[in-house]
Amino acid sequence: MKSFYPYCVYSSYGFPLLLLCLSTLVMATSYVRPNTTKRQWNTCRLSIKRHEKTSPVMCLQSNDYKRVKNEFKELIKHSSECMDFNLLDESLEVTTDNLFINCYLSLEIKAVARSNSCFYENYYSLRYIFCPKLEMINDITFDIWNKCTE
Repeated sequence: MKSFYPYCVYSSYGFPLLLLCLSTLVMATSYVRPNTTKRQWNTCRLSIKRHEKTSPVMCLQSNDYKRVKNEFKELIKHSSECMDFNLLDESLEVTTDNLFINCYLSLEIKAVARSNSCFYENYYSLRYIFCPKLEMINDITFDIWNKCTE
C-alpha cells in the first residue's frame, strides 16, 4: 500500500485534499467496531440466509443478480486477503490485521457489489456491512480514503 501523504499533498487539490485525507484516516481507524468476532459475524450471516429462504425477495431470481453474485464469489475466492481472513480463528475480531476490510470492502469488491442494486441491498450490505457491525461512513468518504491509500 502506498502512503496516502504524497498523493494528497501533490495532487492538484493540494492542502484541502490533505485535510480531507487526514480526517478520513481518523474516521477509517474506527470503521469496524472492535468487539465483533468472526463467530458472531458467521452467526449473523447464517441467520440472514435462513431468513432469505422463508422470505424471498423477487429480484434475487434475476439473471443480473445471479451474474453479479457469481462474479463477487469468484473475486473473493481468488483474493489473498479473503483467503487469509477465512483462515482466522472464529474467536478473533473481524478487524484482525484489516483482512476483512482489505477483502470485503476493497474498491474492486465494492464496485462489483454496487453494479446491481438488488445484490448490494439484499446480499452484500447485510452480510458485509450490517453483520460485522460496521460504523457508518458514507461511501464517498470511504472511496476518498481508498484513493488516498492507493
